Amino acid sequence: SVRALAQCRHLEVVSFMSCERITDAAALSQCAELQDVEFSNCEDLTRGSMRALAKCRKLTRLMIGGCVNLDDATVQELSTCPYLAEVGFEECESLTDASAQSLARCQHLWWVDLSGCPLLTNAAALALAKSAAVRCVSLAECPKLTDEAALALASCPSVQSLDFEECT
Repeated sequence: SVRALAQCRHLEVVSFMSCERITDAAALSQCAELQDVEFSNCEDLTRGSMRALAKCRKLTRLMIGGCVNLDDATVQELSTCPYLAEVGFEECESLTDASAQSLARCQHLWWVDLSGCPLLTNAAALALAKSAAVRCVSLAECPKLTDEAALALASCPSVQSLDFEECT
């Protein structure tokens, strides 16, 4: 159980990738040293659990791809983690441009995967392009993106890697 991990005060890395029965991860907020969290493909992880992770002030890497409950408000809360550097929110189908705008305000965010988020538009790319730290961005399989998104990110001096695969 994830709750048992709350006792691991020195826990820095935890991965529950593709653990479909995991729904509640709020206990991890008690792990003060937590830096790297992976819940990709844990479809039923609750919003409350994800929001609790914002209390992990040392969090640098967060992968919650494929989670149906991840929404803009939760991303906004998670983006308050002061050292957040890498996020993977791929295939989170309810995310909108507001999520990209929240993430763009993260001072240390250099790696962003929002692929397979069908509601994203050029505004998401424009927001990320304004981030001074962003270097690697994946907006693959985001059908509403146009050339404007690619041009915005390509003009960003810090960008080193872009993925627009299967954007129609």
